[in-house]
Amino acid sequence: MPDITRKQLALIHIANSQCNITDEEHLAHCIEFGEGLDEWTASSKYLTYEQASKLLDHVKDAHGFKIRSKRWPRQVHPIKYPEEARGKVVVLMTEDQRWMIEYLSSQIKWQFRDGLVRFTRRMLKKDYPCTINEASMLIESLKSLLGNQKKKERLDANGENPF
Repeated sequence: MPDITRKQLALIHIANSQCNITDEEHLAHCIEFGEGLDEWTASSKYLTYEQASKLLDHVKDAHGFKIRSKRWPRQVHPIKYPEEARGKVVVLMTEDQRWMIEYLSSQIKWQFRDGLVRFTRRMLKKDYPCTINEASMLIESLKSLLGNQKKKERLDANGENPF
């Protein structure tokens, strides 16, 4: 039987801290799902791949553990066009750009419910970007706004905000 993978071991430890599982509960889970393990050898590193999968499924069901991804969304790179096509071709916003705008706007704490529309009107003089260049400009502005918001939150948390 294949041994537990590093990713599974990391997920078990993340689940323990995320769901506030005590050491005693963790050992009980290891004994329950690790066939052949006793109280002296009860450790998640001695589980097999299948046993670790069963343990993770149990923690998901019983304790509500959810796997969260920390990956930043895909980067959107501007499309380069030949010199003769510039000025003649209107390129619409891509799905990746639309997704990036939605993601960034969901991360920002807006003062108003329609904060994205107000911000876009101020930036582009329209309700929503249509072209690839407008979308790129809006994405960069949203990134800057999100960075400033996070910086302000950090300063407020540390009591260092002069305003």
